[in-house]
Amino acid sequence: GIGGVGSWAAEALVRSGIGRISLIDMDHISVSNINRQVHALHSTLGASKIEVMAERLRDIRPDMDVQLIDDFLTLDNLEQRLDSSSR
Repeated sequence: GIGGVGSWAAEALVRSGIGRISLIDMDHISVSNINRQVHALHSTLGASKIEVMAERLRDIRPDMDVQLIDDFLTLDNLEQRLDSSSR
């Protein structure tokens, strides 16, 4: 997910030069996220975390290949999600 740790990790990876990233999260930005998530701002409240983060990452690196997976990662879907993100 791209919450308190994942949002910062995703941005650091993009800034370090990776060319492709998969963002997996099914949540929306809320007020309680603002203190710890890089994409959580008053202007993004209620928006999809993956969509806001993808826009931010593409603003950093326009040629970035960003795959959005609107789901939560669980033990039941882990293999399927990792397989689909490798394409």
